[in-house]
Amino acid sequence: MNIYKNLNKIYVFTLLIITLIIFYRFIGDYNFKFNNLNLFLSYLFLITSVSFIYIFFKFNIKDNQFPLFPLIILYLIFAYGFSFELINFHLITQKQSVITKAYLVMNIGIILFGIGFFVSKNFLKRKKELNLLEFKNFNFILFFGLSLVLINILDKIIQILPNNLNQIHQPTISMGCAIIFYYFIFSNKIYKFIYIIPVIIIIFLEILKSSYVYPATILLQYFLIYIILKKKLPLVQLLLFFLFFVFLHSFKLEFRDYLSKSKNLQAHDRTEIFLNVYNFNNFKKRQIDGHSRNRSEDNFWRITHSYTSLLKIVEKSPDQVPFYYGETYKILLTKFIPRIFWEDKPSDEYANSVGRRYDVLGKDDRNTSWNFPILNETYANYGFYGVFFIMLSLGILVRILTNLFSINNFNNFESFIGVYICSTAFFWEPHLSLVFGGLHLVILFLYVITIFFSLIIKKIII
Repeated sequence: MNIYKNLNKIYVFTLLIITLIIFYRFIGDYNFKFNNLNLFLSYLFLITSVSFIYIFFKFNIKDNQFPLFPLIILYLIFAYGFSFELINFHLITQKQSVITKAYLVMNIGIILFGIGFFVSKNFLKRKKELNLLEFKNFNFILFFGLSLVLINILDKIIQILPNNLNQIHQPTISMGCAIIFYYFIFSNKIYKFIYIIPVIIIIFLEILKSSYVYPATILLQYFLIYIILKKKLPLVQLLLFFLFFVFLHSFKLEFRDYLSKSKNLQAHDRTEIFLNVYNFNNFKKRQIDGHSRNRSEDNFWRITHSYTSLLKIVEKSPDQVPFYYGETYKILLTKFIPRIFWEDKPSDEYANSVGRRYDVLGKDDRNTSWNFPILNETYANYGFYGVFFIMLSLGILVRILTNLFSINNFNNFESFIGVYICSTAFFWEPHLSLVFGGLHLVILFLYVITIFFSLIIKKIII
């Protein structure tokens, strides 16, 4: 489906669907039902979110910018806007006043985020890309991308890189895969399928670590490049992508449980465990350690974590749990120095400490993570003032990143750095320092290695 040719139709259709959903919330047979105020606030949040996406693409017909802003909005829509239906069974004991407070946070947050993004439209806008990183012949870029992926595959099998370089894995894998995806999309050559094999291998090796967010962001890069190049939504591929990761998550806890029972597992050991867990029999409920798991509820809870954790935070703060007053943002200052140069650099453990602070985790539990989404963090620090000013600032930050990296010349390495930023900075379920804290160092690192490669290759050619 062509996005820009059908933009008005898509927008009107989406508004109609949202209206029907809200109407059903009013008449539907739910265990918990919103009062009129919360119905209106839930409707306002969804309408505002979708309208911001529409405005972005309306302006983007000429600009053709990287879609970091609409990706973040989509995350907020699915993580917060549609959570009511998925966890209605949990809301029976919830007070309407808590729901109202949460929706006020959501609406103020989304509105100020959009205002910050659109009012700073021309801030730090670039006129052209860096010529140093451009190649007329894409084969040199493809060679670089394949090299990054193959080196990472080799390192995962026999570990050729020292442990203190672990932080370079994700950006190099992402950039390598993005380059290969671009070639796969624009090329008409039959042998292009060969180049996808290393991508499949690296994604599978990442899945074997039982953390599925990063493999999903790798594949997301394919859709980003496809949309930018083709101006179309690959609906069938998106559906398959969604179903694949829902299936993976359905048995993630079992997979992690088996992995935790053994140490120093090799790739082939993890593969055997993975195939054992993800077999046909697991499509049904099954007994794990004497407990029967409900796959649907597990998935619903995972998808709606941002919303349910917001309810917990607004219910307890500031009466039972005091505001942080900027405490969780202080660690951002340490992000300017790479750990390789600071051996005793403080660890960012707020995903755990916040869970203990709000009595979601046991006081002695120092291992379990309870993600602290960026929007929730703004309220937990300064209340509604934090939501207002921090979300406004984040809108401006996202505009700056959009303006700086919307190169749209895929014969230039800068475009792939932009794709990497889009695929990683849109997922706002972790707290601010985890999403944006080290982003500048990753961007600098990617510039350094691509400039180094460009200088060497161009010197050889000359």
